[in-house]
Amino acid sequence: MEVKFAWWNTRLAPPNSPASSDPAHFLTIATLTEYMLSAEGAKIVFLGEINEAFVSKLDERLSPYGIGVLAIEGRDGRLAFNMAVIYDPREVAITATTYLVDHIAGDRNKIHYQVTVALRDGTPVSFFLVHWPSRVYQVEEGAKRSDVAQALRRKIDQFLEVDRRANLIVLGDFNDEPYDRSISHYLMASRDASRVRSDYRLLYNPFWKNLVSGSLYSSETQETNHSGTYYHRGDTVHKWRVFDQIIFSASFLGESSWHLNEAETRILDLREMGASLVKRQYFDHYPVLGAIERHL
Repeated sequence: MEVKFAWWNTRLAPPNSPASSDPAHFLTIATLTEYMLSAEGAKIVFLGEINEAFVSKLDERLSPYGIGVLAIEGRDGRLAFNMAVIYDPREVAITATTYLVDHIAGDRNKIHYQVTVALRDGTPVSFFLVHWPSRVYQVEEGAKRSDVAQALRRKIDQFLEVDRRANLIVLGDFNDEPYDRSISHYLMASRDASRVRSDYRLLYNPFWKNLVSGSLYSSETQETNHSGTYYHRGDTVHKWRVFDQIIFSASFLGESSWHLNEAETRILDLREMGASLVKRQYFDHYPVLGAIERHL
C-alpha cells in the first residue's frame, strides 16, 4: 500500500500582491494538479498561494470525479492563510485542521497550518504546511527565521512526547535551503537517515540530495541539469534554490509499519509539461512529491 502526496506553491495569489487574473494561469494550475492526481498517483495535493475563487473553480472541475477540495482561507490579524488541500476521499479522510501563530515580543508569526488525515488503513498522519517569510522581507539567518523554526520544533516535540512513533510530515515553501540553520539546526532536520533511525527526536530531510545536479559534467556533452525547486534570477553565483521540501519524522524510517519511499520523493520538473521557471511565464516554484508505503 502506497500513499503519494505533493506540495506546490502556485504563485496565483502571492502575499502582498494582487492575485493573478490570467485565465491561462488557472488552467495551467488545474491541468498540472490533475496530472499529479492521475499520472503521478498523488492522493493528496497541497497548493499554496491560491485564493478562494480559484478553489471554487477547482472544486467544480474535480468534484464530478469524486475528488475533494478543501480551502484553507482565513486571517489571524494581519497574517493570512491561503492554501488548499486536494484529496481522494477513498484513500484519505481529513480528520482535523488547525493553525499555529506564535507571538514573540509583540510580533505575530505564521508558523504552520496542520492537516491531520486518516489513511485507508486508519493510520493517522499529521501534515504541517509551512510558508515561511520571504528573504525579501526577512534576511537569511535572521532572528525571525530562527523564531519560526523553533516554534514549529516545539510543536513537533509536543507530539513526540506523547508518542515517539507519531507520523509527522513537514512540507511547503521554507524560503530556506536544507543546510540553513532554521531547518538543519533549529528544526533538527537531518540529512543522515541512519542518525534519525537512532534518535526518534530528529527529522529526516531527503531533499539534501537535490542541492546538486544528479547529472555529471562530461566533456562529450558539456551539459548538466539544474537541481532545485525555485529559480532565483538575481543570484550571481547559483540561481537554483531548494526552498520547497518534504521532511519526515522517524516513524517513517523504521519506527512504524509505514516507510518513506525515497525513490518517489522528488522534485516534479515542470519543463516536461512545457512550463519554464527560467522564463517565469506563471510560476517560480516546482512542485515536490513525497511517498510513504506499507508492506502488508
